[in-house]
Amino acid sequence: MLNFTFKNQTEILFGKGQLSEVSSRLPKQAKVLFLYGGGSIKKNGIYDKVTTALAGAEVIEFQGVEPNPEFETLMKAVNVARENDVNFILAVGGGSVIDGAKFVAAAVNFAGDPWDILVKGAAFENPLPIGAVLTLPATGSESNGNSVVNRKETSQKRAFSSETVQPVFAVLDPEFTYSLPPRQVSNGVVDAFVHVIEQYLTYPVNAPLQDRFAEGILQTLVQEGPKALATPEDYDVRANVMWSATMALNGLIGKGVPQDWGTHMIGHELTALHGLDHAVTLAIVLPSLMFVQRDKKQEKILQLGERVFGIQENDKEKAIDLTIKAVQDFFETMQVKTRLSDHNIEKSAIDGLIENLERNGLTALGEHGDIDLAKAREILTLAKERNMTALFEQFSLKDVTLRNRIAVPPMCQYSAEDGFTNQWHEANYQSFARGGAGLVIVEATAVSPEGRITPNCLGIWKDEHVSGLKNVADRIKSQGAVAGIQIAHAGRKASANRPWEGDDHIQPSEEKGWQPIGPSAEAFGAHLPVTPTEMTKADIERVKSDFVKGAQRALEAGFEWLELHFAHGYLAQSFFSKHANKRTDEYGGDAQGRGRFLLETLSAVRAVWPENLPLTVRFGVIEYDGDDEQTLSESIELVKQFKEIGTDFVSVSVGFNTPDANIPWGPAFLAPIAKKVRDEAGIPVATAWGVDTPELANDTIENQQLDVVMVGRMHLTNPHWSYFAAKKLGVEKPSWVMPAPYAHWLERYAPSDER
Repeated sequence: MLNFTFKNQTEILFGKGQLSEVSSRLPKQAKVLFLYGGGSIKKNGIYDKVTTALAGAEVIEFQGVEPNPEFETLMKAVNVARENDVNFILAVGGGSVIDGAKFVAAAVNFAGDPWDILVKGAAFENPLPIGAVLTLPATGSESNGNSVVNRKETSQKRAFSSETVQPVFAVLDPEFTYSLPPRQVSNGVVDAFVHVIEQYLTYPVNAPLQDRFAEGILQTLVQEGPKALATPEDYDVRANVMWSATMALNGLIGKGVPQDWGTHMIGHELTALHGLDHAVTLAIVLPSLMFVQRDKKQEKILQLGERVFGIQENDKEKAIDLTIKAVQDFFETMQVKTRLSDHNIEKSAIDGLIENLERNGLTALGEHGDIDLAKAREILTLAKERNMTALFEQFSLKDVTLRNRIAVPPMCQYSAEDGFTNQWHEANYQSFARGGAGLVIVEATAVSPEGRITPNCLGIWKDEHVSGLKNVADRIKSQGAVAGIQIAHAGRKASANRPWEGDDHIQPSEEKGWQPIGPSAEAFGAHLPVTPTEMTKADIERVKSDFVKGAQRALEAGFEWLELHFAHGYLAQSFFSKHANKRTDEYGGDAQGRGRFLLETLSAVRAVWPENLPLTVRFGVIEYDGDDEQTLSESIELVKQFKEIGTDFVSVSVGFNTPDANIPWGPAFLAPIAKKVRDEAGIPVATAWGVDTPELANDTIENQQLDVVMVGRMHLTNPHWSYFAAKKLGVEKPSWVMPAPYAHWLERYAPSDER
């Protein structure tokens, strides 16, 4: 721990009714400058309560202190104070009003140009004493000597600090915050959070008590902040937020530890040049600063992630990414946007921000003084681009390039007759491609009649199927997307009714039914009770040959991306599953034996599929059956062998080999699993479960969990989901993710912020 001196002279009057104590804290024969903001205190009743509390004192009012208080306005207040010979200032409001009061207090008896107090650090004497009635918990200004003032005339935002202008008392009544607009509540919580971070997220100096103080405040803000938005008149919630904001910057947690106010300094320039709320600038800058300074701040970022956000991750780089994302997500949860583009600030504006930093001498920021102008530019550039364009970056695999990272996964339509495509399939897949997706994968297409899930599944078991499939592939490619196809064998889940017709087995004795096959005579159970016929080795060879012929037909049809369906409890997946595979020969037993059919099938397909085109698999790497760690470990080892054979890409999924699985459905729940496969097997990955929003999809790419995002159901809801995502993420000219005949009209008549 570093040396320090600590003194806090502010008397805190906390709780209901404490305003009544103000009169006893005023000087005798008080002439009070009653300083406040835009007049909201007159609407919510606080004004009347303050005037009652000031009964007996001579009061001179000054209304109109702005958020980010303006020098010109404060100088008017200085003149009022001088003309009326006031001897006390009572600031009623949030940090801006209290900051303004400090400047007025310092400037009243200052002989020179008061701006010098801010830009030159000019000494001042005999400042007026100040009291504060806090209505917006955020800055901690009610119990410190810090003040920040804006000057539009010169596009500057400057600060000064002195214990001599620290309030002598501060009234903190949580009820005074009930009427705050949500925006101010959000800003206050974010502001307080970042104040703590800048005294905590530096480097360790063996100050565990200070760390725990800071972490306690951060945990409280993370827990109570969203509640403050949801339940504005919950006294306890508002009390906890209010006290956290005060403790964040009353001097205590920063003693004995290094501090980094780089986020604030860069943020001040955003306010000065673009008028953004102070807290908004902090939410924009901090995640990017953490990313750029991740090596210098590694230990404390990891500690923050584990202790405040509960992140348990052995991979340090991943843990840092998750922590930065957790901070950003918290700000977004508080309804504070974290990207420059969210506020219509273009990349070209960064030059002006850097010029302002240089002009104000802010060229060596951070706890190490190593955030120079080049790093500040990197931080601001990242704040503009981070999490914004990753989803719309191209992705190249072999000789195939996707125009973006959005893929439409295989989704069975159950609309074929004898395996043949029809107009439904052509229109369905063309619509996804027209909507802007980079890759469109045609649904599970059976390599044999017995391999269909239902009688109405697509097929690729005979040459006559090629012509119709070619029409589908051509329609996809005509709209700029890459045409992919998944070839499959349903195994013991075959011979079923369509989902909307029962989703259950059709008995082999029925007209449309047939006898399913599988690795063993083990039924899936539940709605699929038919026991499959155990495959002979001749059956195994025949099915492998069917996959090879299916791949050759897919190539003939013009598909450029081939996916083998090794998931969802269908034939290949069931061979790998301990639930379905009870064989005792070389195709059963341990993981290597159970994986043999998959490896041999892949190897046979690899021999006929062109080396320059992607060969991929959809593989269920986990069952959620209570044996997840072993299953995942065995799956990753098998994926490594897939890669050795020549597999280029894995779409990570669930095994679905037992009806008793306990799957933790939720947003992107498989993304961390996919990341593990990606990292350990060294192969590009995707997943298709629960990645439904543009922000979440983009995060999985930006955080290097996925290389491509499979967006399924949302494309059924909106085939133009890519356009929707481009707008949501602030991509420039979002309409141009679609073909020109659509893009032209959408751009021409779109609101100005979409052009």
